[in-house]
Amino acid sequence: MLLNYQYFKKIYAIAIVSIVCLIIASQIIIHINLRSQAEDGRIINYAGKQRTLSQSITKSALTIQFLPKPIPYNHQEVENLSNLVAYWERIQDGLQSGDKELNLPRDNNPEIKNLFEEINPYYINILSGAKLVVKNPNDKDMDQLLSQILENEKIFLPLMDEIVDTYEKHAATKVKNLQRIEIILATLSILIILMELLFIFKPAISKLQKSNTSLNDLNTKLKDNNVELQKTQNSLNQHIVRLKATHGKLNKALDQYSILSENTRDLVTLNELNGSYSYVSPSVEKLLGYKPNELLNTDPFALVHKEDAKKHGAASYKDLFKYNRNNHLVMRWKKKNNQYVWLETWTEAVKDKKGKIFKYLSTGRDVSDRIDAEQSLVENEERYRSVINNINEVVFQTDIKGNVIFLSPAWEAHTGFNADDCVGKHYTSFIDQEDISEYKDMLKLVLKGENQHKKYEVRVKTEWGEARWSEVMAWVWKDSDGKVLGTRGALRDISERKQIEKIQKLQTEFLGGILDTLPINVYLKDMKDNMVFMNKFARENFGLDQDDYLQKSEKDILPKELVERIDDIDKMLTNTDSNYVTSEEQLLINDEEKYFYTGRKLITGLSNESLILGFSLDITERKQQEQELEQAKETAEVANKAKSEFLANMSHEIRTPMNGVIGMTNLLMETDLEQEQKDFLQIIKTSGENLLSIINDILDFSKIEAGKIDIDLTPTGVTHCVEEIVDLFAARAQEKQIELLYSIGENVPDQIITDHLRLRQVLTNLVGNAIKFTDTGEVVIEVSRTNTNDNNVELEFAVKDSGIGIPQNKISQLFQSFSQVETDNTRKYGGSGLGLIISKNLVELLGGKINVSSEAGRGSVFSFTTKGGPLITNAKSKNKRQTVDFNGESIMVVDDNLVNRHILKIQLERWNLNAQLFDSAKSALNKLNSGEHFDLIITDFKMPNMDGVEFAKKIKILKPLDESKLILLSSVDKDHLKIKTNKTMFSSVLLKPIKNSFLKNAIGEALHFAQNEEKQPAKEQILDDFLAEKYPLRILIAEDNMVNQVLLLNVLKKMGYHADVANNGQEVVTASELKYYDIMLLDIQMPVMDGLEATTNVIKQYPEESERPIIVAMTANAMPGTKEECLGTGMNDYMSKPFTLEGIQSMLIKWANVIQNRKGTGQEVRKRS
Repeated sequence: MLLNYQYFKKIYAIAIVSIVCLIIASQIIIHINLRSQAEDGRIINYAGKQRTLSQSITKSALTIQFLPKPIPYNHQEVENLSNLVAYWERIQDGLQSGDKELNLPRDNNPEIKNLFEEINPYYINILSGAKLVVKNPNDKDMDQLLSQILENEKIFLPLMDEIVDTYEKHAATKVKNLQRIEIILATLSILIILMELLFIFKPAISKLQKSNTSLNDLNTKLKDNNVELQKTQNSLNQHIVRLKATHGKLNKALDQYSILSENTRDLVTLNELNGSYSYVSPSVEKLLGYKPNELLNTDPFALVHKEDAKKHGAASYKDLFKYNRNNHLVMRWKKKNNQYVWLETWTEAVKDKKGKIFKYLSTGRDVSDRIDAEQSLVENEERYRSVINNINEVVFQTDIKGNVIFLSPAWEAHTGFNADDCVGKHYTSFIDQEDISEYKDMLKLVLKGENQHKKYEVRVKTEWGEARWSEVMAWVWKDSDGKVLGTRGALRDISERKQIEKIQKLQTEFLGGILDTLPINVYLKDMKDNMVFMNKFARENFGLDQDDYLQKSEKDILPKELVERIDDIDKMLTNTDSNYVTSEEQLLINDEEKYFYTGRKLITGLSNESLILGFSLDITERKQQEQELEQAKETAEVANKAKSEFLANMSHEIRTPMNGVIGMTNLLMETDLEQEQKDFLQIIKTSGENLLSIINDILDFSKIEAGKIDIDLTPTGVTHCVEEIVDLFAARAQEKQIELLYSIGENVPDQIITDHLRLRQVLTNLVGNAIKFTDTGEVVIEVSRTNTNDNNVELEFAVKDSGIGIPQNKISQLFQSFSQVETDNTRKYGGSGLGLIISKNLVELLGGKINVSSEAGRGSVFSFTTKGGPLITNAKSKNKRQTVDFNGESIMVVDDNLVNRHILKIQLERWNLNAQLFDSAKSALNKLNSGEHFDLIITDFKMPNMDGVEFAKKIKILKPLDESKLILLSSVDKDHLKIKTNKTMFSSVLLKPIKNSFLKNAIGEALHFAQNEEKQPAKEQILDDFLAEKYPLRILIAEDNMVNQVLLLNVLKKMGYHADVANNGQEVVTASELKYYDIMLLDIQMPVMDGLEATTNVIKQYPEESERPIIVAMTANAMPGTKEECLGTGMNDYMSKPFTLEGIQSMLIKWANVIQNRKGTGQEVRKRS
């Protein structure tokens, strides 16, 4: 059957038209996209060029900066920078607005626009800076312009990279879109073909037979085609022959290239489009240490230093040449031994006949030596520039005509003129008119070569009008051929030196004038004994005219007796290291005794010659005055000794009866007496102690004046010392019905190294004064630590009172000798007026300082510091500090005194107790009635409206079931009986002033805590009636005063001893021969033989110290040195009259223990019958 040709033709035509339309549409779209890709490529290429151009502009501007000044405007580097700027500006405008000549379209992409808006300020700053450099390459602000370009370039380059990346991203997006369109068109073409085939073959099935004829025709055509194919085959064979010929030529060329590349020292490589090596020349082994085959198919950038790769903005070789950028590079390449070598590489793209790149050809050369040399050159230039810019001297350079061609920055500091403004001017325009002629002559000599270098001084003009002296060093400047080019030199400011020279000249004239007014002989001579200078007094004294001395020597002028001695002094000056000698000479001149004071000094003159400066003075009159003063001094010393002896005798005469008065009073108070009798005796005792205090103040003051006060540094318990003072003044405070309190800071150490006696003396004085001048309120002793150094502890002791206070205008009188603030107070309160000045001196001896603050009518605060030496913490005190066994129990504190409440609260909180404070019994009862429970109640006895006992009764009535314990704080006064009758209501009754250890122990007992603290002792009598039984001793008393004999015998009798008595020292010696005594109590001042002589004789009787009696000095002489004299004679101890009962008892116990230890160690003494 024959095919329906018309039907097939119609269907085929439709298919052809459809496919052609699709192909045309596809080609149009592809063309548009290819054109867009080409535009994108150009844009990316130009954007990359902008980055490179920016770096080139910066490099060119830096090069101009270091060109010799002045730089002509047509200089090649300036023109090069101008061209770069113009090209850079045109590309930037084209990228933003389009450029037909550059074939750059206008890009309306908003993202690109935003990036250009962001980069524009930095682009404009770089552009304007570069244009200014082109406009004026000699601009003095060149450094500032370069700084502007460099700072903006740091921001411009990353932003430009971001623009390039954005362009690349958009180009990639367009490629993807094109691929999608091609896929869509191909899919449509396939669908159309399938549909056409469906229409074609449906009717063709039934008409296959009709196609036979057509097939036959087609077979005929195929045969014809075979003939044509044979012709084509022949043509192809001829082409293959030609291709083989071409291939042979190419192989020959490659062989030649291989010979060239394998024998060159430079590195030659071929790189594929992906960057990997396809060929590496053998020279790589010498350059990098690798064999060529080790690098094949590797990325070169694996060997490039990361910093250099980052510098060129590429992570791989492929990235580096993706857009035909940077074909000339200098980078560090890592060798096989991990060292780096600098390679300078040139890379060119290898293209086929169609212009398509298919490889990259690179050559590289080792430029390490050049780079090192360049870096060294840069460093040297920087170092030279740094030196030039920072030295104080001005470095200058002139041409052969004298025109300035260079001035260092120091020029501006030296003259005020800008260095760049002065370049090109003649040097004479800066020289002071008076110095120009001399300068010109010297410069001519330098330029002629007659004087290679010259130093001279000229005055240089300044911007502010004055001429400054300068020292100029100039030398000839020649080129390598010896041709004179000009001068070079340095200039430094010597105005100050010139001023000094001027001043020195004035000083010389001034000194000469002064020497002429001196009433002594002053002269200067050379080493040949010739006079060089003589002052007016010497000239007049020796009868010389103005210049007569210049022709004379010392021998011609001075007395010959003095000249002989001076010659010896001159020899000493020249032959020893001493360059200054003075002496006093006693000479007999004309039978008259004369004294001269002479001096000689070896000095160096202006010409470095040795000179002798001498002076002499007749001091005969002064010597006579000194002799008179010496005689007066001896007379004064005799009088002072007499005063001291008188004071010692008076002290002895006063203390001896005082000893009897106070001692007998103490003994009498030990007996049973009526209250009125006790009161009378207390008045006698207090008056005697006050009188003794005045005497002690006078003696202490005398010791301080004589510098005889010694400091005895021993371990001292701080709390113990304060509590001693509290105990001492407790009775006096209770008599005046004032509170005596103390508070010791938590960080105060248990013990310090200080003088316990002097510390106690100062505290006694200050606390005594505070109680004396306080009628109501309280006296508080506070101790705190003022530093944290355990090796040098500093404590502050403060005594605060609420007394009468001191007016501000009277405080300055406090520490003056024999001074009282108010004479009325002296009459009312008494005192010597020495207490505070003594305290001040003692505090200073302890390394501290005393201070006072006060206000009239409101009380005073006396404080002082003391250096305590190294911190002492023994095991016992440490354990006591750590014995805090309380567990936060609640404590009620009831006291009407605010200060006492505050101190109690601080102390209780240190022991881990919670304290609540109440100022009256009423407020405390209200709190208890509210239902709150307290583990312990601490209450004061004396309170207004309701005392402590009544308060305790109220508690028992209102809350009979309350098991709270009570502690009562009380003073020993007329109400003690009332407390005693109600004592069962209290777990403890503590007597004021309260010691912390007693309070803590009482709290522990009340709360059933085991405590290791001491309990408050009961009041005991002073003397132990059974001391003689405990410590049997044979005692001898040596005393010429009957009252003191009776006193000592009765004191010893109270302790159970029966002593023997000697009336003088001779009787002591006799008694010692007849009987052995354990202890001898010797007065010092006795008739016939004093105590010191008696001691000497007793020591002779007992040469062995272990067999010798204990000898104790008991004297009323408390003058400085008395104790030392006694102990130095051989006595064992010293007691000053009037002595106390406790003092005698403590002394006996102390030495009784020593005697017992002697016996215990077998040191038996010999007995005398």
